[in-house]
Amino acid sequence: MPTRLKPRPKHIRHITNSVDPASLIGKHVIGFLDDYPLSLTLSESPDKPLEIHFGGECGGGKDFEYFIDDHLRSALEKAASNDPHHCPVKIIDAYSGEVTKRYEIPSNDRLPQYRGKIWYDTFTCVGIRLEGMKEIGYIWGEDTGKSWDELCFYCGTFIATDEQLAEMELDHQKKEKEKQFNNEAKALLKSWKEIRLCKKKENDI
Repeated sequence: MPTRLKPRPKHIRHITNSVDPASLIGKHVIGFLDDYPLSLTLSESPDKPLEIHFGGECGGGKDFEYFIDDHLRSALEKAASNDPHHCPVKIIDAYSGEVTKRYEIPSNDRLPQYRGKIWYDTFTCVGIRLEGMKEIGYIWGEDTGKSWDELCFYCGTFIATDEQLAEMELDHQKKEKEKQFNNEAKALLKSWKEIRLCKKKENDI
């Protein structure tokens, strides 16, 4: 039997002051963007659209992927369709829940001693049920960029406030700048090596 490891320490950043999903109950879904960040457009009245965005407890950059139960995704896509005969669909239940998932750790260059062992991630997910759904559907996340390097595969999800959304965007911009800097540094190093190689060949001649 693989050794059971202790769950990683929680590193939830915003869960405590995020938007309470229950506040969405009674609102109608009129738009759905399955992208980063994941967002829903709601309508409390025909002239008052409200956009909500989801965030990830790990910061959730571009490597953060949202996963949605199939029946919830189908209901959201239908609710957000441009069909003129389709009325906006009301949210009839919504809440945050904590889930623990078990998985086996694959090959890991940085932490090879953990390969094949069992890991348990505890994280927060958001549950939403629309009119016509028989049961609630969940939205959760996985941080594909960090997963095996930091033994952090699953990533909690929450509904972000405007302040949290701005912070997420700044965090993403910072990561993009760091990535660009690293790429430029690698390109310069490559050019420098090529120049040295050319000079060496000239000297050999």
